[in-house]
Amino acid sequence: MTTFREQLKQFFAKTFKGFYIEVTKPKKFLLDCGVPDLPIKIAKRTLQEKVTKHNLTKGHLQNLNTQINKPILVFRSETVSGAFNVIVENINDEGVLCCSLHTDKKVEKIYINEIASIHGRRLNQLVRWAEDGCLIDGDKEKTRKVFSGSQFNSAQSEYLLSLLDTAKLNKKNQSSKNILGFFDGLGSIRTDRPPRKTGVGFKLFAVKNGKLYPPVVANPGGKDTPIGVWLDADAAPIAGKTATGRLQVKSGGKGTARSLGLLAYRPGWHLGEIPYAIQFNKMDKKGNKTLFPKDLVWAIVEYAADINYQEEAMNYGKTKNGKFNHAYAGLPYVPKNGFYRYRTNPNPETDPWIITGAMKVIRVLTNAEVDRLVKKAGRKPQQRELGGFSAGQHTGFKIGFKTTKNN
Repeated sequence: MTTFREQLKQFFAKTFKGFYIEVTKPKKFLLDCGVPDLPIKIAKRTLQEKVTKHNLTKGHLQNLNTQINKPILVFRSETVSGAFNVIVENINDEGVLCCSLHTDKKVEKIYINEIASIHGRRLNQLVRWAEDGCLIDGDKEKTRKVFSGSQFNSAQSEYLLSLLDTAKLNKKNQSSKNILGFFDGLGSIRTDRPPRKTGVGFKLFAVKNGKLYPPVVANPGGKDTPIGVWLDADAAPIAGKTATGRLQVKSGGKGTARSLGLLAYRPGWHLGEIPYAIQFNKMDKKGNKTLFPKDLVWAIVEYAADINYQEEAMNYGKTKNGKFNHAYAGLPYVPKNGFYRYRTNPNPETDPWIITGAMKVIRVLTNAEVDRLVKKAGRKPQQRELGGFSAGQHTGFKIGFKTTKNN
């Protein structure tokens, strides 16, 4: 069988007779990023067009068959469904080489992964893709080495590396065939059908060793939270009662980021309507609580919305004399297949939490996405403590506030 290098040599010598050049087959890294296990090919006419248009030489391309399986970065395409942008080490006048990989393309009765384009991309373009949540994975050391050249902005390259950190976080926590049939942290992997009606919310997580954990409420199993599977909430163990007889649960401990003592018992997953929570802020140098902690991240989630428990939850706030006490409101049980909203602070200007019986984590949001959502809601984005995570993995899930339905 003619090797890729031999076919490439024939192409530049204008003696190649075929329609497609066989590049390689995807190996573990690309497969783990979601590229199908199909041959990677490039059409002769495509290669000719891109060589001319982007001033590519044989030197730029001769190691493509190995480089594409050991890329520096892999992005999901913003514009083509199921496509990938694979960034390899070579550099031309336009920037680092990007192979646009279109998957499951039918050619002559077989399916292939087709390289639809090869061109250079500037560092600022890669940063924008990463900010928009399209970065899937990459080789951090190779990326640092490639962008260490004087032609690249060092601050931008370091920022891109920080975006890569949380892209890896998403991938590490992404559900797969290896996920066990149980999750004994604060919930269990759902065995019932998915909710028919769902909403979109935002879940705050602590990051430890590249995994996601609840930030406050005690996590008896100490397990991390997987991405991409429906999780039913479990009721946390009762830890005490208030002077008025209200049940309480513990905070802190293994598998949790911080302790706030005993908390009111309102079981369920607690989500934000927007990714904004000033109550977690840390002190800045002036002694003011302005800094969002570096170990916390926001994720976009779907939540169960088949049943609206709002009226019932508020009825628990009615006292014997007929008055309403905000502290008493909220369900004393998990809102199965549904949700309600509750403000932990009775001030009507504060944001309510969505408390739901089931959720599915879609992905961790980038800082840029969080800031856009907060601004859209008319708020000023929170300042961040230095050294935190700042990237997300694109899944094609549209960020929004509308209720959706599952078929």
